[in-house]
Amino acid sequence: KSRLGRGFAEIRDRNRLVLRDILESAARDAGKDPDLKMIGDFYGACMDAGAIERSGLTSLEGDLQDIAAVTDAASFLRVAGRLQMAGAQVLFHTRVRGDFKDPEMAIAYLLQGGLGLPDRDYYLKDDPRSRDLREAYHAHVARMLALLGEPADSAERHAAAILDLETTLARVSLPREETRKPETIYHRMDRAGLARTAPGLPWGAYFDAIGYPDLSAISVGMPAFFATLSAAIPATPIDVLQAYLRWHLLHAVADALPAAFANENFAFYGRTLNWQKEIEPRWKRCVDATDKAMGEILGRYFVERRF
Repeated sequence: KSRLGRGFAEIRDRNRLVLRDILESAARDAGKDPDLKMIGDFYGACMDAGAIERSGLTSLEGDLQDIAAVTDAASFLRVAGRLQMAGAQVLFHTRVRGDFKDPEMAIAYLLQGGLGLPDRDYYLKDDPRSRDLREAYHAHVARMLALLGEPADSAERHAAAILDLETTLARVSLPREETRKPETIYHRMDRAGLARTAPGLPWGAYFDAIGYPDLSAISVGMPAFFATLSAAIPATPIDVLQAYLRWHLLHAVADALPAAFANENFAFYGRTLNWQKEIEPRWKRCVDATDKAMGEILGRYFVERRF
C-alpha cells in the first residue's frame, strides 16, 4: 500500500473480503440468478490470467482500428468521445449534474482533463522530484507504446510529443483548489456559445460519439482551457493525435491486458509515482474492477450478506 489509516483502510480491507467471498461463490455457481451470474462471470474473467495472456490485444482491435483511421479533427474528436465513454481520460471530462443555478435541471459540464499525470503541477513545477517524474513518465509512455508494437524510436518520439501536448493543456488548467469553487467553473452556454469559445473543434462529431447529438445545455468549466485545446488539436500532427489516443486507451485498460502492460503500468503509477513496493494481489484488483463496473448490483448482495 502507498498509505494506511486506522479508519477507512481497515473497513475497506474487511469489506473486500466479504465481496471476494460473494464473487467467488457467484463465479462457481450463480444458480438461476442472472445478476449474480453477471458479476460472477465478470470476476471470473478478470481472475483468468491465462485467458487474458492468450487473448493478447484482441479486445482492443476495434479501438485501435478506429484510432488508426483518424485523419482530421472531426474523426479525432469522434474517437475521443467513444474512448471517453469506455473510461479513457482523453482531452477533457464531461460530467452530468444539476445546474448550479437551477438544480432541478441536469446539464453537461465540460471540464479540463486529458493529462496522464495526476495534476497540472506535475508538468509545471521545476523541482528535482518533478523533473525526475516527467522523465520517468516520458519513458513509461514510450515503453507502453513499444509494448503495443511501435518501433522504439517512433515510440520515443511520440512519447515526447504526448508530453508536450499534455504540458500545453496543463499550462491552461486551473489549479485544483480553483476547480472546487462553483462560481469559477460555471459558464453556462448553448452550442453556439461553445463554438465561439472553442471554434477549432467540430463539436457535432463529439456529441454524436457520446450519444447526445442534440445536447445544448452546457457549462464550460474552464473557457481558457478549451480555447487552447481548440487551437492545439488542429495544429498537432495526426500521428501524434493517434499516439495520444493509443496511450490513453492503454493506460485506461492496462490492468485488463496481458501482464506486461499491467506490470509496466504499476511500475510507473504504483512504484515510481506513489512509492508502492508491490502490485496488489490479483483478487483485490478484480474485486475493485467488479465493484467499479457493477457496484450497484454487487452492493445489493453485500447488503444481503452483511445486514
